[in-house]
Amino acid sequence: MVTVISSFVFAGVLSAYIFLGRGLVREGYEEQAESGSRKALFYFTKDMSAAQSIFAQNSQPQITLTIPTQSNPPTITVTYSYDSTNQILNRNASNGIGSGNLLSTTQSGLTSLNLNFIYYDNYGNQITSLPASQAIKQAMMTYTVTTGSAVSGAQSTLTVSSPLVILKNKLSIQ
Repeated sequence: MVTVISSFVFAGVLSAYIFLGRGLVREGYEEQAESGSRKALFYFTKDMSAAQSIFAQNSQPQITLTIPTQSNPPTITVTYSYDSTNQILNRNASNGIGSGNLLSTTQSGLTSLNLNFIYYDNYGNQITSLPASQAIKQAMMTYTVTTGSAVSGAQSTLTVSSPLVILKNKLSIQ
């Protein structure tokens, strides 16, 4: 009788330990995804709000921004490119600051990354036909990051949308 009761208690303790372990692993993965997301959103929002021109195409999930500076050269070029095969979001700046992978499935814990850029004109109408670089006045970035493993029960999904950023240095088309 004591053995049966002890085995039930031991099974309960073991299942609680496994449950807590999965939760701890899932929380660690979520922290990594949120940390990378904060970095990506910081650079994207900063660059988009300072841009004076933007170039985007339908054929590639990529945007190129021209940003004025107070130094020499008078502008820098920043390109955000998304490699859907390897699921990597890159930021390359002509001055080298902040260049490299912002989000990548090669980062520990990230198992999936799906990214999309959305563009709007002066009046808040979504632009679906690109290139329409002259008409783009606002843009946003959305993505979904999956971390962990579904098999182990430690998988979580984070969906992020940047704020709708207005290109402050771009002249409006009337």
